[in-house]
Amino acid sequence: MNEEGTVVVSGAGTGIGKAVTDRLVAEGRGVIAVGRRRTILQQLVSDLGGHVEMVVADLAIESGAQSVADVVRARGGRCAG
Repeated sequence: MNEEGTVVVSGAGTGIGKAVTDRLVAEGRGVIAVGRRRTILQQLVSDLGGHVEMVVADLAIESGAQSVADVVRARGGRCAG
């Protein structure tokens, strides 16, 4: 994944979030795909390959947001969006 071009996308498994994820990957960007449903995110990762890292989290609760922040921090705290 291109570290400088990585973007966090919430709701990445379906609807607009999936469309955004598909587009970003097509442009060569890395995506941290966030969503609540593990199986849908696993399918997304399987379909799009190494450009996508999944985080199963509900951003409506603090622990979910913390999970995403932890992943971003583990990548050196850098994210393009």
